[in-house]
Order: sequence, then C-alpha cells, then structure tokens
Amino acid sequence: MVSVDNASQLIEGIERGDDLAIGRAITHVLDSESSVGEELRTWLESRPRGQSHRIGITGPPGVGKSTLVAALSRELREQEERVGIVASDPSSPFSGGAFLGDRVRLAGFKLADDPGVFFRSLAHREAGGIGNESLWTAKILEAAGYPWIFLETVGVGQSELAVRELVDTVLVVVSPEQGDEVQLLKAGILEIAHIFVVNRADNASAERFHQQLSDRSHFQGRAQQESGWEPKVYLTEAIRGSGLKELIEGIAEHRKEVLK
Repeated sequence: MVSVDNASQLIEGIERGDDLAIGRAITHVLDSESSVGEELRTWLESRPRGQSHRIGITGPPGVGKSTLVAALSRELREQEERVGIVASDPSSPFSGGAFLGDRVRLAGFKLADDPGVFFRSLAHREAGGIGNESLWTAKILEAAGYPWIFLETVGVGQSELAVRELVDTVLVVVSPEQGDEVQLLKAGILEIAHIFVVNRADNASAERFHQQLSDRSHFQGRAQQESGWEPKVYLTEAIRGSGLKELIEGIAEHRKEVLK
C-alpha cells in the first residue's frame, strides 16, 4: 500500500505498474493545490518520452468512438499488449464528474477487470475536446510503461484540433450515416487526421463513403503537409471486431514513421 502523501512512493509504484499508485498519482497531478501533485508534475516534465505511442480518437458525436476504443483494446489484449485509455467526458452540471464510468464502457468487451487495461474517465471542463488533464494522465501511463495509450475526445467539432498537439497518431472516426455531410464538417477536423476510420462498415453505404474519403483531394491537410504521410482510410465494425487487425497494423505503420 502506497502513501497518498508521498511522491517518492507513488513514483516507485508507477514504475512498478501498480494501478493503485497510478490512480492516486493522477488524482494528485490533476489537483492544482496538491503539493504531491506539484512534485509529480516536476518529475513527469523531467522524463524523456518513452516507447509509448499516444493515439488520439476524435470525430463527431455518435460515430462510435468509445466502442472503437474498447474493441481496439480487446484486440491488443489478445496480442498480450498493455493498454491505457484516457477518455474525456462531458462534465456533469451537478457533480462536475464524468457521465460515463469505466466499467460501463468496458464491461461489454470483458475488459473492466482486465489488469492489462487501465482506464481513466476525466470530466471535461475546458473549451475543446481534450485538455491538459488528459496529457498529464497520459504521461503517468507512459511512466508506468503502457505501450498503447488511447486519448478519446468528447467529440464537439472543430475545437477537437487540440488533440493533434498531444498525441502521435490521430484517428478521425466517421460513420456512413453521415454520407455527404462529411463535406459540411469544418475543414479542421479532417485536416488533422493521420488515419480515417469509417466505423459501422456493415452499413450499405460504407464502401461508397470509404471511396469518398480515399479521394486525396478531400484531405490534403496538415497531417500530410507536416510529415509527408498520406492519410489512410480503414473500414471497421467495432462491435463485431471487423477490420480491427488491419487498423492496428495501420497505426503501427504510422508509429514507425513517427519514430524515424
């Protein structure tokens, strides 16, 4: 049992991968009045980036971002990979807490009690789809040695651009139900994508939508201009597990580009 008041013991626990220490450390780091949190933030800022790969999951509301994260996590666990998940949820107007809990999100994929998955749901209070709370949490998970870290945004549109500065790979999730409405989305959210995911691939219009996004003229965006990377498009059906292996391979391919 680690002390909640001792930064050194918490750091030791983090480096051992102790979930209790990780959870307590996150609580302290996110508390601006915590002296332990201040020590931990100083330690985290002094650490070089490790081998963890941060993956941002963004896109319009209702496209299945949470389901996709859970499905990808289950696929990675089958490959014996450890996974960290940081989800930004809308803040409750009453308690200030997040609406959705970890067990509700993950139970359907049999991950709620999996020791290889660490989930933290953060109440989202900042303007934009993701904030500094997510970044600090990701840094703690990196220090704990999680190789895969997903940062899921609220899903509020153009303000999601903040995620681009916090992660290595950005997945923009869309669904066939949107059809030509994707053209009406403000350009920013499309331009930040390294990878597009057309979820709910069992929809009759999925292939057409896939082809529409595959047309390079639709996304000559920032992600490509900065690195020369050409955004890829993948079809998935998260609940059934379709397309997940191919998507993970695509993320790994982009990771190689990041590490060059």
